[in-house]
Amino acid sequence: LQAPLSFSSKAESLGKIQLRCQCIRTHSDFIHPKFFANIQYIPAGPLCDTPEVIAEMKQGNEICLDPNANWVKIIIQKILSSKNKGDKPKENINPEMQGP
Repeated sequence: LQAPLSFSSKAESLGKIQLRCQCIRTHSDFIHPKFFANIQYIPAGPLCDTPEVIAEMKQGNEICLDPNANWVKIIIQKILSSKNKGDKPKENINPEMQGP
């Protein structure tokens, strides 16, 4: 994905403490990641019992993605794996680029 990925708490998601879910409706149809400026994953917690995926579009608007849609699950996995790896850059695995 080309869009920056982030893992955030509710307080970080909008810069203030929120006492409820951020998403009222979710979007499940595929949107190409090139249209995303940023994606936030907010895990389920005591204030909202469902995980939330909020995509900030390059046009400036935000939409909530359905965390149960297969393509969104892939995004969530990428966010969580990059969080667990400490956002380290990927190694070049192209055999043509490696030396003898």
